[in-house]
Amino acid sequence: MDNSELLKLWEDFKEKYNFEEKIQIWQNKSEQFKKFWNDKILPDGGDLVDEEIDLIIKILDSNGKGNTKSDESVARAMIAQGAWRRMFREIHVSSDLKQTLNNIFLSVDENKTQSEIDNLYKLNLGRKNFLTGENGNAINDMMFAYSPSRYVSIVSFNHRMKVIGYFGLQNSPLDSDSPGKRMVQSNKAIIDGFRSLGMESFPRAISDFLYTSLKNLWNKKQNDEEEVEESEEEISEEKIEQLNEEYYQKLIHRNFKKIFPDLSYVDDDYQNIHEGHYITTEGKIMDFLCKDKAGDFVVVELKVGGSDKSLGQICRYMGWVKENLCENNEKVKGLIVSEQRDIQLGYAIKVVPDVSFKRMWLDVKVVSWNDTESNK
Repeated sequence: MDNSELLKLWEDFKEKYNFEEKIQIWQNKSEQFKKFWNDKILPDGGDLVDEEIDLIIKILDSNGKGNTKSDESVARAMIAQGAWRRMFREIHVSSDLKQTLNNIFLSVDENKTQSEIDNLYKLNLGRKNFLTGENGNAINDMMFAYSPSRYVSIVSFNHRMKVIGYFGLQNSPLDSDSPGKRMVQSNKAIIDGFRSLGMESFPRAISDFLYTSLKNLWNKKQNDEEEVEESEEEISEEKIEQLNEEYYQKLIHRNFKKIFPDLSYVDDDYQNIHEGHYITTEGKIMDFLCKDKAGDFVVVELKVGGSDKSLGQICRYMGWVKENLCENNEKVKGLIVSEQRDIQLGYAIKVVPDVSFKRMWLDVKVVSWNDTESNK
């Protein structure tokens, strides 16, 4: 795409975008976040209640409890509601974490900001609180909420690099740099790059433009040209299987306690909104993440046609739970639920004792409404 085409899209975007309203919205939300940070997080002592944390999560995460499609939030952060709550509580009681984050928020010097972010990663090493990660979602999210005039709301480093690569905004690669340099320089490359093309605007507008008008361009798979075109029959079968799994997901979620009376969701608020799904910090979606009565984690994966590939998938999820969520030596178990029996999967599971394989059986009854009411 040449610059003239890009500028034409920008002019079309500007005609529909209410700049003054957006600036005011994010000034207000930033003040809310700062007040929470200064009044609730920074002072020692005192307890954080879920309701006050949830109000801030609504600002930070479009998937936050109570948000709708029309609500303004920083981004889709790929962090569950319960994980956000645990993160803020751990920051609140940790003087080194909250002081370092405060230094990051207040810093106006690029080198100092980079250094403080790198320090935060070192301080948080080994802690399972979702604050630090390869893509930096949580930190970038909070940096924008604190200073929306200085940072883009593209919180994922992966997305930033796709934007930078597609539009040629950075001469040198950032992938091998420290977390601090990656975050600061990728933010600078996007803001300066688009402003140099004549799109002089506040960072939220640039971010919205990239997601609403251009995402289908920069977010394409890098190996599109290498993918082998599938036949219509193959695509149709795959689509049907996907739709079946989505249907079973909703059906089991609605009847979860009847089907799994000994299990409960790890994050009720988040998973009830998302049909039982639990999203990892890497953006991978588990069908159900639960705990049993002994307090151990159980990863449940639904498959229409289970195969031995399912075992590798569920083991990856179990490993992620072990690494990120287990704090008191809990066990992590796996359950593959499939409509069809796969002999190869059955063989593979025999040597993985923490994973079990059960059949999904759809039982439909037609009864009178009176019978239904009496059996509630």
